[in-house]
Amino acid sequence: MNQKDWQPFESFSDRGSAEALAAVLGSEGVPARVESSELVAGIEARYRVLVPSSLLHRARWVLADSDLTDSELDYL
Repeated sequence: MNQKDWQPFESFSDRGSAEALAAVLGSEGVPARVESSELVAGIEARYRVLVPSSLLHRARWVLADSDLTDSELDYL
């Protein structure tokens, strides 16, 4: 899939939460990947979950239908 075919979906301050969301989306048939904005180790980073543009609406639906809360995603 082309780089431009992926859209930012959610962002987190830690990789674990982003990976957890990507796993939830993947289990529901929405491919997802995690991208980091960290340029240098030790500098505060943001982790973005990206999904294919064509499945952005489905990703929103999956998250809205999910029983996971923001605090649960942070815990994961």
